[in-house]
Formats: sequence, structure tokens, C-alpha cells
Amino acid sequence: MDEITRRVQRFYTDHPYPGTEWQIRADSFPALLTSYVDREPWPRTLQLLDAGCGTGAALIPIAAMNPEARVVGVDVSVASLEEAAAQARRQGTAHLELIQADLVDGATLSPLLEGSPGGFDVIWLSGVLHHTSDPIGVLRNLKRLLAPDGVLSVMVYSRYGRMPVDRFARAVRLALPEAGLAERRAWAREVFAQLDYGPILRAPFDTPLEAPEAEFADRYLHPHARSYGVRELFEVLGEAGLRFLRWMEPRAWDPHAMLGEGPAADRLAAMPEQQRFEVLEQLFDHAALELFACHPERAGRPRLPPESLPDAVVAWNPQAGLSSTERRFGEAVWREGYRARLRAGPFETLEGVEAAVASAAEGPEPARTLAERAGARVNVSPEAALTGVASLLERELLYRPSETI
Repeated sequence: MDEITRRVQRFYTDHPYPGTEWQIRADSFPALLTSYVDREPWPRTLQLLDAGCGTGAALIPIAAMNPEARVVGVDVSVASLEEAAAQARRQGTAHLELIQADLVDGATLSPLLEGSPGGFDVIWLSGVLHHTSDPIGVLRNLKRLLAPDGVLSVMVYSRYGRMPVDRFARAVRLALPEAGLAERRAWAREVFAQLDYGPILRAPFDTPLEAPEAEFADRYLHPHARSYGVRELFEVLGEAGLRFLRWMEPRAWDPHAMLGEGPAADRLAAMPEQQRFEVLEQLFDHAALELFACHPERAGRPRLPPESLPDAVVAWNPQAGLSSTERRFGEAVWREGYRARLRAGPFETLEGVEAAVASAAEGPEPARTLAERAGARVNVSPEAALTGVASLLERELLYRPSETI
């Protein structure tokens, strides 16, 4: 174990992170994530790995939602793993496996590689890479564990969006270079109590004293944290032999979604992909860079030909919320409108056949079956209702789960 990893391990021994409350994130749904990549249909038990799982706040709900899957958490901190194990027992997720390992040291991951034939279908690396001494080595180690058609979910700190945090953390190090953690924490809290405004208090980091103790320490007092720009992150992925698949929130990296229609957005859209992302990174703040990657020989899932839609299996996107407005007349209830929201995007009103499809969508089923049920609600033909299915698929309110046998 190298010195940086040892310091990080000591830090999380003193500050198990991220706490005990469940974190259901936008990437907490393996069936959705595996739908992003072109996969061969074959029978298998999903294998899921959280690399750097900490206290299991994100992993335990994943295990609870996927009782038939093999779910594994790996972390360098014994204290964090002990808290994760206690939480797993309380939540009844007995199938969760927890392993201490150093992501930088591939040898400590060898038993996991040998015991995971076929590799992991989804690997989460969220909030971890920026705390490691060898990010390329970590990614190479995880690539060995990733199934040939698996998906790697990565979140790292964003250099530009996280500048308020990085500046304050640097100020603490400069002011108290030899001080212990308790002294630095006390000084940092005192400074924040005196700050009324300024670049350090820029949203979403404008209420630091309201952060839980573990969050405050992880944010401002961490012994090793590195923020990334788009170019650096793409270079690290490339050096590790991984391919960028998509952003978690594609809308935030779409010129037309962010700038509106017009020549400026058109010019950006015509640029090479990475150059376009680097421009948008300068124009808009991102507190984190969140993306999905895969093996370089694996492609993103191809678009569905229109003639294949009726037989395609579709489901409501678990990242999307749906709400309705009701009017009540005695015992009668009239739903007069639906609004959908995908991830942190804008709310959009659904009407007519789209509203019928959204309200009728349940678990995975053929698009034809969903269209028949939705069409009956608004007295339109299944063929007409299929246009609503196609529209919601295009906007990712519906998705196509990967095929299984």
C-alpha cells in the first residue's frame, strides 16, 4: 500500500463515509445502465460491484432492489466496511458481499477476479478515483473485472464546478500545514462562520456549516483529492483502455439543450465530441463529472428501427418521476394532467397519447402491449399509441431493458 492510500485509509477509519442514510442515485439501476451498451442476450446472474463502497449508503439499496443479483462492495477502510455490514444486517440484504481491498494494488483484487467468472455487469466508481494515487492503474484493474459487455459508472470531482471547495481546502492546508485534523476542522468552521459572501460560498457549496460532520471533513479536509477537467478525465480513460459511452445527464452536455436553437449551438454541435464537451465545461458549472464507460471494442446500443418497435420490450425509466393533477367531484376523481421529469432536468407536461402511455407504463413488456393498454384509455388505436411510446423512448422517459434468454 502506498503512502497516499495509507493516508486515505486512516482518514476513513476516523471518518467512515458517507453516513448511513440510503443514497438512491441516478445510476443506482443496473437494468437501466446495462441498456446503454450493446449486449448479447444470454442467461446469467447479474454481477454488480461497488468499487470504493464506503459505508454502503449507495450499495445497500442496490442490493435491496436486486435480490437475485450477486452484489459486492470493495473498500480500503475496515471501519467503513464494518458500518456497511451492520447496515446490511439491519436492512436484510444478506446476499451482499463486502471485501477489503486496495484498488491501486491489483494483487489485492485477484481473488475477486478469480471468483467472478464472466466479470461484473456494472461497476460503480463513484467519488473514489479522485482520492487515488494512480487513477490509470485503478481503471486498468477495474477493466479486468468488467464483463466484456459491462458498464463502468464513474463520478469524479469537476475542476471548474468544484473550485469553491478546492480553494477553501487549499486555504486550510496553507494556513495550518502542520496541524492535526481536529485543529484544521475547528479553524475551517470558524472561518466559514465569519464568511458572509464570496467565491468560496458559491452554490451548491453555499451552506458548508449545514453539512454533516463526515461530509464536511470529506469535502474540505481530505488528505488527497484531485479534481478533473474533461480533457484529463478522457485521457485517463483512454490510457486505461476504456471507452466513453455517455454522460449520466446527456442534456447537460447538449449544446441545443443548454443554449437553445441557433447558429452558436449549431456550431458547437458540429465540433468533435470531446472539443464540444470542453467548451460546454467552460460555459456551465458541473460540480462533478459523471459518465459511463465500457470496453473499447464494445459499442453503444444501436437505435431501434421503427419497424422493430412493436416487439421491443420497454419499461418506465426509474430515473424519471411522473406526477398528476387531480380534481375530485364527490367520489369521482379526474386526472387532468401529467408532468414528467427526467433526472434533474426540467418538468415537461404530457398530454393525450403520451400521458396515456406514461400512466399505463409498468414493468418490462412489449411496446405493442403497452400501446394497446394506453390506447384503450384515450380511445385511440394501438398504432397511434405506439407513436407515444416512440416519443417517450426518444426522450428517455421509457427505456429498453437488455434482452435475456
